Amino acid sequence: MPALQGVAYPICWLCFVTTIIMISLPQWQSNKTSGEVVEQLTKTQGLWVKCTYHPTGNWQCDNVAYRGNLPAAVIGARLFCILGALFQFINLFIIPFGMDCTKTPEAATKKIIVFTTGVLAIAAGVVIGIAVSWYAALIQGDVQAWAGRNMYDGVDTSFQQYKYGVCLYLGWSIMCGCILQGAALCITYANFEDSGMQQDQTYNYAEGNNYNMEYQPTTNNFDYKNNDQDFV
Repeated sequence: MPALQGVAYPICWLCFVTTIIMISLPQWQSNKTSGEVVEQLTKTQGLWVKCTYHPTGNWQCDNVAYRGNLPAAVIGARLFCILGALFQFINLFIIPFGMDCTKTPEAATKKIIVFTTGVLAIAAGVVIGIAVSWYAALIQGDVQAWAGRNMYDGVDTSFQQYKYGVCLYLGWSIMCGCILQGAALCITYANFEDSGMQQDQTYNYAEGNNYNMEYQPTTNNFDYKNNDQDFV
């Protein structure tokens, strides 16, 4: 299925580049400015840094990569995102060897490569989905805690309420793209054996025709000699 392989490889590149951008950006969560004293003050936080943007255009970012009191969701999101990026990076190099346009590996090796890349793509989508969903659950828990404080203690301006950032939506998009890529490769793997069998049958049929063409003159010559002997 060359068409599916041609679709899967660009999707792999797109998902990998988007994953690197998602890991690097600090927009995993952002504050709701409606409750701020200065409503134009925007605060964002990512896996490695948190930033504050002022209305004047100035901004300041602090490194939170090495803090010891990080939530488990942040640490888990880091590990799963790096693992997903590693799976996609491996696929970028081995997918071309499983394509029909390459002649280097044998058919059996191509089949194994296609299956491996399909499994890695689905695994990358799963771990990326776990990372962003775990982080989203952390934000949702903070929102519920903020609502509980407002209900029992009144409005608490010292507790910052956050909402989903753009990186979470990028992560869910990457998850869908990786799973789609893996499905395309698995479909290619399922049809790979049938295509190989058809090619082998065509080759054997052509070889049989060549054998018959070489054998026929020998039979005619033999019959011709026998006829001559009978005549004499």
